[in-house]
Amino acid sequence: MRREDILMLPCTAPGFARGKPLLEGTFLSRPNRFLAIVRLGSSRDMGDRTESGRVTEGRESEVDGPEVEAHVADPGRLKELLIPGRRVYLAPAGARSRKTVYDLVLVDADGRLVSLDSRVPNEVMYEALRTRFFDGLAGYPEITREARYRKSRLDFRLSGRSLPDCFIEVKSVTLVREERALFPPPPSCHRP
Repeated sequence: MRREDILMLPCTAPGFARGKPLLEGTFLSRPNRFLAIVRLGSSRDMGDRTESGRVTEGRESEVDGPEVEAHVADPGRLKELLIPGRRVYLAPAGARSRKTVYDLVLVDADGRLVSLDSRVPNEVMYEALRTRFFDGLAGYPEITREARYRKSRLDFRLSGRSLPDCFIEVKSVTLVREERALFPPPPSCHRP
C-alpha cells in the first residue's frame, strides 16, 4: 500500500489525556513555523468561508479574550489547517523559561479535530505497546524508547529472549483529503 492511500480508519487505540483542560481560541496568523498568534475565547459567528478559508461575510473574529502567542510543535506548512478564523485549542506549556506560555495542540478542521502536537503520537503508541494493543507485537516483553540502531535513533525497539528485535518509527499525519490521510510532499517536490 502506498502511503498516499492510507485510509482514515476509526481509532480504537488507547487515548492520550493531558493534565489540564485545553483553552479554546481562534487562529489569527503564523509569523514563523514554530509560532502562532491566537485570540483566546470561544469562537462565535465567523461568517461564510471560501474554499481558501477566507471570511466573506460576517465578523472575522468575535471572541472574548486577548491575543496570545503559542508554540507550534509541528514544523510542517499546515496551510490546509492553519487558516485565519479557524477554531484551535491551546494547552498551558508549564515551563516558565519558555518564550510562549501556550502550545497549539489541536485545530478544528471542518468539525474534525486534528492534532498538531508532534509529541502525542509517540505517547499513544507507547501506551498501545505497553497495553499489548497490537496482537502481532504483544509477545514482546521489553519496550525501549529512543532506541539506537547503528548510527540512527528510532522511536521504539521491542525485544524479547526468543524474538528478533523489532524497531518502530512513528509518524503523524495532518493532511486529510476525501477521508484519506496523506503525507504532503515537501516544497521541493512541487512542480510549477
